[in-house]
Amino acid sequence: MRSGPTSYTTKGLIIEFEKLNRRFKKPLFKRVVNELKRSRRQKRRVNLSKVNRYTSKNSNVLVLGKVLGAGELKHAVNITAFDYSKNAIEKLKKSKSSIKTLQDWVKNPRIPKKVILLG
Repeated sequence: MRSGPTSYTTKGLIIEFEKLNRRFKKPLFKRVVNELKRSRRQKRRVNLSKVNRYTSKNSNVLVLGKVLGAGELKHAVNITAFDYSKNAIEKLKKSKSSIKTLQDWVKNPRIPKKVILLG
């Protein structure tokens, strides 16, 4: 029997993204809901080295999990993720990247034309 996430923050995010999915009918919002419903053990983790490898300067990146600080980021990106490690935040600020969380995105749900989904 699956119980789902127990964090009130995560439950609130799921509800908000389900509302957005019903209103805009975008597959990306449905994907976000499905990823948020995963257990903590199954949440995705992405290192900065992977972000650096698959993106270019000023790319829009969506990580449906946690961004970890292993590796280097050699260019600025616009990144949105569920969570960040302290080391990852420091390295992202050093590269002058734009950092947002899913909580920020749900308040202003604008989808850029090209989004790189990592994780």
